[in-house]
Amino acid sequence: MLEQLGRDALLLMSTHRTASVAVLLAVSGCLLLASCSSDEAPGEAPSAAAEELLGQDDIVAEYDAVVAELEWPEGHTPPPRREDEAGWSYQAGVGATDAVMVWNCVWGKAWLEARENDPAAAEHALTMYAAILERPEFKQHFDPESAQPVVRGIIEDARMGDPSGVQRDVSANCSDQDT
Repeated sequence: MLEQLGRDALLLMSTHRTASVAVLLAVSGCLLLASCSSDEAPGEAPSAAAEELLGQDDIVAEYDAVVAELEWPEGHTPPPRREDEAGWSYQAGVGATDAVMVWNCVWGKAWLEARENDPAAAEHALTMYAAILERPEFKQHFDPESAQPVVRGIIEDARMGDPSGVQRDVSANCSDQDT
């Protein structure tokens, strides 16, 4: 009798586990479909900005236009945008966002280099590094739930004298060829 109860319990646990996995897979599938859905009403055409795809020349033009409007450290020449493989298409804004990311890397490195020896230069560099928070590219293309809070935290820590977040950011996101 105890042996039969044990088998029944194992069977029940196995059935319950299988049902739990099936429910988990069903919920995951629904979330995936919902995350891929459009904001437009059924039958409504997507917005022009969502559909606009640009080629390499257009992305380079976006990059160059934003590079020209940004302030760079004295004596620094921003690099040209990296060339990608021919035939790629990009969402509008990729070139501008790339320029802002390179600019932010340059100012992050400038702050790390100046913070110990040149307080005035360090203050200016940190102000410029933190200016990413006001850039439209940051507001539009950095995820407000995951990326934006991280960047805000890094900047707040730097303002309080902790360079570790900026150092991690520069090490992880800034190549030598970009700056």
